Amino acid sequence: MDEFVSARRTEVASATYDPDDPDSLTLAVAKALAAAMDTQPLQLQPPIGNVIDLGFAEAVLSSNSTPEATPMRYVGFTYGEYEVVVFSTGEVDVYELPQQR
Repeated sequence: MDEFVSARRTEVASATYDPDDPDSLTLAVAKALAAAMDTQPLQLQPPIGNVIDLGFAEAVLSSNSTPEATPMRYVGFTYGEYEVVVFSTGEVDVYELPQQR
């Protein structure tokens, strides 16, 4: 249990997107990462598209499953020293990864 507690992350940024507008997902992820890194979205290196296919992420998040079968879906990926979690509810959370000891 101690390993689980010590592995908890610290949320450093968040953003929201419209689940019905696929284009808003890319912008929300870029804004959240840029806020975490204290930079502008267009300055992110490497570009987000080099790390994850956001079109695929959008397809997973907007799966044809009924809400009753899968009430919430999410996609997570690592970007440098951050973990990004995108939820089908329209939330994007950025966490700082714990430092390796």
